[in-house]
Amino acid sequence: MNLSEYASLDATALSEAVARGETTTEELQSLAATAAAAVDPELNAIIELWPDPEPPLGSAPFAGVPMLLKDMGAPIPGRRIELGSRLTAGLVADHRADLADRFRSAGLVAIGRTTIPEFAAAVVTESSATGATRNPYASGRSAGGSSGGSAAAVAAGVVPIAHATDAAGSIRVPAAFTGLVGLKPTRGAVSWSPDPEPVEGLAVPFALTRSVRDARALFDAMTDAPGVPERPGPLRVLVTDGALGARSASPSALRALADVSEALRDAGHSVNVKDIDLGVPWDRYAQALSAVWASSTAEWIDALAAVLGRDPREHLEPQTLALLLYGRGLTVEEMTAARDTLGQVGTSIGRIHEQVDLILSPTTLAPAPLIGEFAAGAADEDGEAWLRRSLEAAPLAAPVNATGTPAVSVPAGLDPETGIPVGVQLWGPAASDRMLLDVAAEIEERLPWGSRRPAIWAGDR
Repeated sequence: MNLSEYASLDATALSEAVARGETTTEELQSLAATAAAAVDPELNAIIELWPDPEPPLGSAPFAGVPMLLKDMGAPIPGRRIELGSRLTAGLVADHRADLADRFRSAGLVAIGRTTIPEFAAAVVTESSATGATRNPYASGRSAGGSSGGSAAAVAAGVVPIAHATDAAGSIRVPAAFTGLVGLKPTRGAVSWSPDPEPVEGLAVPFALTRSVRDARALFDAMTDAPGVPERPGPLRVLVTDGALGARSASPSALRALADVSEALRDAGHSVNVKDIDLGVPWDRYAQALSAVWASSTAEWIDALAAVLGRDPREHLEPQTLALLLYGRGLTVEEMTAARDTLGQVGTSIGRIHEQVDLILSPTTLAPAPLIGEFAAGAADEDGEAWLRRSLEAAPLAAPVNATGTPAVSVPAGLDPETGIPVGVQLWGPAASDRMLLDVAAEIEERLPWGSRRPAIWAGDR
């Protein structure tokens, strides 16, 4: 198998090639390393490749296919896991994540780790520890965050699947910015064991893929959650433009929404446009989510700083230090109010799902920002203002983290001015992950993206 063929195929096709004897797992790992060497100097998506990757524990559905792990959330004893920060530089995992072994049981081979923003607290992947991760479609723009390194590597053809996590859109935002499929599963469907659920359960782990079928096969392989019965016949789809907070959707986001709405109508579904009600004002919702995020992150940072004997003030970026101070200062009363607000959001969205089967929205309000654009001026802001930057970039990403319900971002064309991918998001009620993926497959069939190639692509090297 040559590099161009390798970079063109999804994980399912690569596994089928192994089964037919057309390639070997060893050759696939060698091709992944060659692909990384060809494109990562431009992308800065990969922190390191491991010369001694662990062999898979199983063969189905992805026999020997290489993947990458995000620099958080899937510790392997003896491997560094540095969380995108100088504070935790050199940190070596002392325990194994169940998630790492679930990837191995699915046949995947983790060959290295990918970049993240410091402590995963941004919608772009730009950190003082590892630098800026660039978008394969336009190197002057971001690949998103916090799973930006994983997204850039998959989009550029280094690997067909990479680990990702999502506490407020960190799987779906980089998927939208780089033309990938990003499933945020139902809370609890994919285990964090033996670690507790981060960010008070807002965060979930999974992966980024190029195709819907890879996402579906991986979800089936990695979860113990049974699928809910599929709804027969046409689905009821509510379409909203995501106009929450201070910003509105860009023309390319609205165009993508219209194109996907038409594809869903073509598939026989009932599609109606309507604003959604979070049950609380936007400012109150954003404040509540920021409080929970900041409090959890502050506890995380303080615990690591104590173990490592390092002063956060000497090692953290200004934005993260502001977030730490904000989180430390929150009172019991403020946290109780924040959790109550998020509960009200969950109740309101639950009522919407009693009336419709799916919600369709932009994943982000605009295409990927220029490198450095998102963080401009942030060093002078407090922690809450920093978090709200990310929330306002993708205001309809985080509600499903509050509710624990699933959502999936799929590619929906390119922005005509920049050539950057644009994504739309489908979200449904709890345990509807497989139904979402079925609908995503209908979109993929009608608006195919599999042959789309970014400017920085391993298959051209």
